[in-house]
Amino acid sequence: MLTETGRLEALLESLLRSLGFLPENAERLTDRARLPDPLQRVAENADGKAWCAWQDGGRFWFYFAEMSLPQSREKGKAVLRVTSYSPEGEIVDSGWWVRGKSWSQIY
Repeated sequence: MLTETGRLEALLESLLRSLGFLPENAERLTDRARLPDPLQRVAENADGKAWCAWQDGGRFWFYFAEMSLPQSREKGKAVLRVTSYSPEGEIVDSGWWVRGKSWSQIY
């Protein structure tokens, strides 16, 4: 059985892969210790949220996701707020995504 965080991670990875945001050969990182220090600090603040990270050589992709339960209930579909971070721990982009037949950005 997936935990709530595990479900969020699965939804986040589905979104990122379906939209081509990750290189196919990037390695998924699940151990915070393998992240750059600034991203370790971001991951430590993931209470009730999910983070996913990948590495390909010296490049990192780090995403943080939280589900909006009110919007998910209203739309009858998963609605996620997804934030991407640089290896320095700075926010690069953030947006709200809804999962229907495919993922689409709503904000």
